[in-house]
Amino acid sequence: MKIIIAGAGIGGLQAAKLLAAKGHDVTIYEKSAEGELGQDWYEDIDYKLFNDIKIKLPEGSYRAENVNLVPPFTDDYIEIDIPKDQRKWRVNRKKLIEQMLNDAVEKGAKIVYSTPCRKLIIKGERVGGVVAGANKDKLYCDLVIDACGINSPLRKSLPDEFGVTKEPGEDEYYSAFRGVFDTYPDMPIPKQKKKLFVKFMGQPGFSRVICEPGDKVDVFVSKMGRMSRFEFETLFRQLRIENQIIGYEDLVRGVFAKIPVRYPLTKIVVDGYVAVGDSAFMNAQMLGNGIADSVRAGQMLGETINEANSPAARSLWKYQVSYFKQIAYERFLVDIMRRMLLKSKSDEIRFLLEGGFLTKEEIKTVVLGKGIIFSVKFIIDKFGVGRKKFKLYSELIKVLKTGKAAMDTAKQIPAKYDNAKINAWQKKIEKFYK
Repeated sequence: MKIIIAGAGIGGLQAAKLLAAKGHDVTIYEKSAEGELGQDWYEDIDYKLFNDIKIKLPEGSYRAENVNLVPPFTDDYIEIDIPKDQRKWRVNRKKLIEQMLNDAVEKGAKIVYSTPCRKLIIKGERVGGVVAGANKDKLYCDLVIDACGINSPLRKSLPDEFGVTKEPGEDEYYSAFRGVFDTYPDMPIPKQKKKLFVKFMGQPGFSRVICEPGDKVDVFVSKMGRMSRFEFETLFRQLRIENQIIGYEDLVRGVFAKIPVRYPLTKIVVDGYVAVGDSAFMNAQMLGNGIADSVRAGQMLGETINEANSPAARSLWKYQVSYFKQIAYERFLVDIMRRMLLKSKSDEIRFLLEGGFLTKEEIKTVVLGKGIIFSVKFIIDKFGVGRKKFKLYSELIKVLKTGKAAMDTAKQIPAKYDNAKINAWQKKIEKFYK
């Protein structure tokens, strides 16, 4: 098959390697210039990924520090203790992308730089290619793999009747800034090298400060929905006051971005088109880092296409079913918990995190993106502490019950591609988030 991969996203690159190795005609169209792929900073990635998918761990990777969770408007922190051999790898994003791209090219994939994909070519009830580049060239193919990210112009160009969600809602993405700075002169490195701030200064979002080897400080500031320049500057200024280790030299140019943090798209395939990575809102909802999910999805996608050798939605659907049953179903519970947490008042969050309501193990489960499973035992165990804030306790029980139902519904994804059944399943899921 002739396959176009729109964007050099990590999930798309993993699929490209598998597809090219099987002899498919694979071309990646990337908007960035050659040598400009990826930011030169480190990402936290599931430690099991590299063994599971047989990807070489990039040079310079190291184990992440324990997370120190900081509730809003407090100097206190909660250390989430994770055994070192189970901590995520800190991996240079630029090196990982370059390595995965080289692997795909070695297998026969081609890449065309400085060529953004602008919209899809629709042929009747299927996708037949993309419009790309400065001259808006029409590029025809059997299958388009959308790895353009959250703002994918391809996903947005799909006709409404195809049933694919085009945009995230205001409470389904973070406006975020990320940069890497030097350490402030003569300032000692704090014991807590990795701080995660929940609703910093009361704003709905997560921010973090990570002290890296080589006297570097990785800074991330986010707010759910839109963030004005004034809001960012206020948050960043206060973050620097409370973390005086942050210097003033930009070691890596700061970037503003939109990050998906909602549950994954409930439809990611149509005839001639499939989405992967941020284009399909694949992520870990608390922090928005979906690298492991995207790579695993890219693996499933490549295997599905190689097995079926067809661009038809009924064949590609197996990819979505695999992704939902193995990975995505957990994200539905976590998303409902995230929404509740970020809409809670600061004193309520402090009660949940440091007031004895949640144990450290339960907090660790949430931080790791697993979510707390609703059960009768949980209700009984928490009642003694929960009655101090009974309204909040009742709301949390309701949220966990709803989240468990959403997770169970996600796992009930139709086994076969049937538009009527898929539409009914999508509507069931959407009800949980209204």
